Parts: sequence; C-alpha cells; structure tokens
Amino acid sequence: NLITSVTGHVKEFVFEGNSKDWKSIDSRDLLISRNIIQQITETKMDICKNIQMYSNDIEILFLWLDCDREGESIAFEVIDLVKEIKPNVDIFRAIFSSLTSNELTYAYENPERPNIHLKEAVNARIEIDLRSGSAFTILQSMLLQKSFPDQFNNKIISYGPCQFPTLSFIVNRYLQNSNFINTNFWFLDLNFNINGNKLSALWNRKNIYDINIVKILFELSNNNKLEVYSVINKKSKRLRPLPLNTLDLQKNISKYFGLSSSDTMKIAEGLYNKGLISYPRTETQSFPQKFDFKEVINEISLNSEYSSYSKFLLENNINFSTRVGIKNDKSHPPIYPVKNFDGDRLSIEFKVYDLISRFFLASCSNDLIYEEKTIILKLASELFTISGQKIIENNFLSILMPFYNFKSKTIPDLLEGMIITDYLLEIKEGKTSPPKLLSESDLLTLMDKNGIGTD
Repeated sequence: NLITSVTGHVKEFVFEGNSKDWKSIDSRDLLISRNIIQQITETKMDICKNIQMYSNDIEILFLWLDCDREGESIAFEVIDLVKEIKPNVDIFRAIFSSLTSNELTYAYENPERPNIHLKEAVNARIEIDLRSGSAFTILQSMLLQKSFPDQFNNKIISYGPCQFPTLSFIVNRYLQNSNFINTNFWFLDLNFNINGNKLSALWNRKNIYDINIVKILFELSNNNKLEVYSVINKKSKRLRPLPLNTLDLQKNISKYFGLSSSDTMKIAEGLYNKGLISYPRTETQSFPQKFDFKEVINEISLNSEYSSYSKFLLENNINFSTRVGIKNDKSHPPIYPVKNFDGDRLSIEFKVYDLISRFFLASCSNDLIYEEKTIILKLASELFTISGQKIIENNFLSILMPFYNFKSKTIPDLLEGMIITDYLLEIKEGKTSPPKLLSESDLLTLMDKNGIGTD
C-alpha cells in the first residue's frame, strides 16, 4: 500500500487569457462571458508530481480527505491527477467524522464512491465568488482611483460576496449607535420591606416620556395601601442545549474566551487532528439514531473534570437522547469529544475542548427545572411586579455552569390580599441608550440568519 497526502486544493480556477491589465477589462465580461479554466496552483506543482509519480503502481485509489463539500472537491482534483496516468483506476471514498479506531475501521471496511454533486456545488460557489469578486473589485477600484486619485491612487478596493454584506451589518449598527439621540423618560420606583427584607418592584407601565403624566400618577398612588394583588407560582424549565455545531462553537468561544472565529477553527482542527474531538466543521444539530452516547461518556469520564457527572449520567439515564435541531448538513454529526484530553489544562486548547465536552454532556442531560414566582402589587390603580426563580433540579446546569447564565432569585412568600405598610414610592428618571456595537457573536448570528457562510 502507498499512502500520500495533499495540503488543501492543488488546483485553482482562473480566467482564461490576460486578466492583469485592469484598464483593458470590461467587468461585465468577467461577470458573464469570459471562460474560467482550472489549473494546477504553482505552489502545488511538487505535490501533483508526487501523486502522479506513484499513480502507475496502483490499482485502487482510496480517498481519505475530510468528509465535507470542500474535501470532496479536493478529492476530485486528486482523481483527475491519478486518471491522467491511470484512467481505469478503481476509486473508493472513506466516510468518517472522527479519528477513533472504531470509526476509521468501519470507514475502511464500508467505503463508498466519491460524490460528484458535492464537487459540482463547490465549483459553482468558486465560480460565483471569482466572477462577482473580480468584476466588482476591478469596477470599484478603477472608479475610485479615477474619481479620488489622492486617496485611492493604485489601491485595490476589494469586493467579496460574503464580506461586503457582512460589512454592511457592522456599518449599519455603527450608524445606529453614533446617530442615536437620547430621550428622557420617567417611571415610578417602588421599594418595600417585608420582615427585614428590602425588595424592589417594577412598574407595569414601564417608562413614560412625559414627566407630567408620571407626576399625576404618583400623586394618585402615593400614601395609599399597598396590596398583594396576586401571587402566581408555576413550574418552568430551561431546555438543555442543542448539540453543538460550528456556528454555536464559534459564538460561545468568542463570548467566553474572546477568540476570533478563525482562531477557534484552527484550535478545533488541531484537536480533531489529534483525535480528541469529532470533525469541527458541521451545521448539524442532532445525533444519528445509532450514536453510541455511552461510549463517548465512558471515555471522557476518565477526565476528573467530568468523571462524577459522567457517572451520574450513566447511572441515571438508560436511553440517551438529545434535542433535534432544524439544521443538518447530512455529512457530519454535531461536534463532540472523542478522547480524553490529558494535556495542559491551562492551555487554550483545553478550554476549547472543555467547552465542547461540557456542551456534549449537557445536551445528553435532562432539562433544568425551576419554580417561578410572580407577585403583583397594587397601589391605588397602579400595578407593580416582582418575580423570582428557585431551582428545583439543576440537571444540565450542573455541568454547563461556566457557560450558562441562570440566576436564582428568592423572594418571600406573600399571600394575596396582604397589606404592606412599609414602602417608598419615588419618581425616577432615565435615558434611552443606543444599540451596542456588534460583538463577534452578534455578527455570526446575523450572518447565519441571512444565509451568509460563517467559516
């Protein structure tokens, strides 16, 4: 057997003929009519020679590239190189999502054929990006250089079909923030004492933008009896998280560790190459029916960070399952830990691995159960609300505590009809505030919502 490798794409798409003299190019030709050809990338010549040098000696080509559209596109570049030397070679494709021995053995024993539809999808995307990016980059660069020679002399003003609309999200939010005009508002603020407990209730009207109306309501309400108007107790739950896909991984790592999406993916791919996690580029939010949850939980239970919780899950859940999200790329499962991480626990690699492991365990857990109490107070005709939450069953929160925000708030037991005498009603003033500038997590959410690739 002969084993060799490639490093990403070995071929590139380029326009046929001269496209370097921008002054002589009509952007519409690039957008519509000029032919595009595929050729070997100059820096990948040696890799291609290596593949073809060994092609004479093979009867079967077994492809083990990443199992996604991009990996399939690269696989067909290898196929083309091999077929130039060995036209009748028999070709198989390994299908896998992690580097565990069981999965690799199964992939070896159950190969499939390469999927040309995935390759064509990538080619279509590349052509669209190349045509639109080149045409608009040349058009706007030449126009701006001509109209503003001092500012744009010989500068390239690049256009990208993903970057351009993404930039608009950032600019629009910046304009909303910088052009925002603060507006004053007023509200009634109610504080009261119950058995030495100082509590604050929110006005049901919230904010009013006319001080005179608030003054009238204050005069009508103050010095009246404060009555417990209603008490509502109900059992509620917070759903366990969906299985982790690439977008949610990027958003959470950005939120909790401040890493960029590109840095996150470099670290995740490093963990994947070491066999510690599954393939980190996936849209899927549900595990396949035959997924072996117990095997994964048993493996990561070797880590002291998760051993007690893993043992709890194994002892209390007979049939594991997770929530089923709406997204599924039909190529890869969600991201999950594959092997125990026994390296430096202070490293950023472990922090990423830790988040992935905790989200996996949380997704296998039961929902958080809590009791929600809402008390409505009545002062003359005005209503005020105070609410609290008390956890009944932590469940997934026990393992996801560092990456999940749930604040318990205990409020005293009050009975309907009860009269509270010790209270203070005041008029308070506030100002509206501008929308915050986008965080990377916000931006990723907007991109996903608008169908823009986040990789």
